[in-house]
Order: sequence, then C-alpha cells, then structure tokens
Amino acid sequence: MARTALLLLLLLATFSGTLSSCSRAFIVKAEGKYGDTIYFRFYKLEGTARATHNVVELIVQEKIGDNQWDPVWSLSGERSIDEIGYGKKYDGLNEITPALPLSLKGEYRVQVKDGPRFDPPGYGYVQFTFDDAGEIVMLSDWDSTGMEKRMSASEQIQ
Repeated sequence: MARTALLLLLLLATFSGTLSSCSRAFIVKAEGKYGDTIYFRFYKLEGTARATHNVVELIVQEKIGDNQWDPVWSLSGERSIDEIGYGKKYDGLNEITPALPLSLKGEYRVQVKDGPRFDPPGYGYVQFTFDDAGEIVMLSDWDSTGMEKRMSASEQIQ
C-alpha cells in the first residue's frame, strides 16, 4: 500500500512538473500609423481584452532578403505593462539595440517574452508592414489556440 501511494505521488509530481514547464501564449497587436508612435499592445488569447504582462524581453526585427531578420530595436529587463511604444524608454527595461527608424516598405516581426513570477513564461508575436498610406497591415497573429496563423486579405481589411 505504501509503495503504491509512493508511486502515485511520484507520478503526480512528474505530471505537475511537466505541466508547469509548458509556456503560455498571448496576442500582440501592432497599432498606430507610420510616422507616429507604433504601439505593441498585449491581449488575452481571445483577442478582445487587454492584458498586462511582466515583459522581460522585446525584440523587433526587420526582414532583409528571403529568410534573414535583423534587429531594429530590442529591450531586456523586467516591467509589468500592457503596451510598449516603439523607441520609447521604460523603467526596468534596458535598450539592448537602439531603435532604428522604421521603413514604410519594411516588413517587421515583434517577439515578446513574459516572465511571470509563479507561472511558466509566456510568448507573444506579431508580424506587420505598412500600406502606402502608412496604415499597419497585419501579416500574422495568433489564433485562439496560441498558434501562429497567416492572415488572409479579408482579415487584414477589418
């Protein structure tokens, strides 16, 4: 009996350790207009409610060529926040790569890492460009399961 209880306890500990090592996903939306401040706003997975995250890393990259991405701005540190404006300074977040000017014809991706105190880390992602009028065109986002999806033209118009 004691051996069965010990085995069950060991299995539960292993299972809970596996669950706690999983990462979480959240939605990042790029909002604003070229020439103005572009904000990266954080949302819960359903995409409608804003969410505050303990940001420990943010990397903005520009696509160069077919499969190469170069950093144009990056932050590292720790700050509980629900949005980050491109190129802005924040207490608790150190600028690792100084913000370079964004290009109207550039394609960008943003990766955000959330480092909560008691939960597994979370990750958010968005990819975007600008149209000729300087409006943001979302190229990808996260669906309700946290998996990246490519957006169709009809979704981009909304």
